[in-house]
Amino acid sequence: MMIRLSYSFFILLVFSCCSEKKERNEDDKKEQSIEISAPILNENSNKKMTELSFKSKLLDLGEVSKKDTTVIAIYEFTNTGTEDLIIENVNPECSCTNVEFTKGKISPNEGGIVKLSFNIKDKIGKQKLDAVVIANTEDKFYRLLLKVMIVESEHTGSYSNL
Repeated sequence: MMIRLSYSFFILLVFSCCSEKKERNEDDKKEQSIEISAPILNENSNKKMTELSFKSKLLDLGEVSKKDTTVIAIYEFTNTGTEDLIIENVNPECSCTNVEFTKGKISPNEGGIVKLSFNIKDKIGKQKLDAVVIANTEDKFYRLLLKVMIVESEHTGSYSNL
């Protein structure tokens, strides 16, 4: 009799735990749906957004001689939106790269450049360099890629896209 009573108590305990867990899961789902339906504020929600288009985001400069010290890549872009474009910053992945870019407001249908000067001293072989452009656009970040093959011999190919 005691065993049956213990067994009945155990089953009652299991069902009450499962019921409580189910209620908690339903409450969690309600909270999640509230979180999901809440508006997400973009840090740029007060800024006017525009659109940016690069002529090319990948530049392959081919082979360059190790004797050269710097390769220069110029990325051309156009403001394809309806508001003024502002390039907020350009961040190269390596401190061996100097950056210049068109500053100030760029009107719709006007263009500008991002210039990367990559110091190749003491480098050899395939090199890849990323730089991230930050602008007042819906796509906040743009990744630019520079590829170059540094060889031991004299200059054998182009080393700038000027």
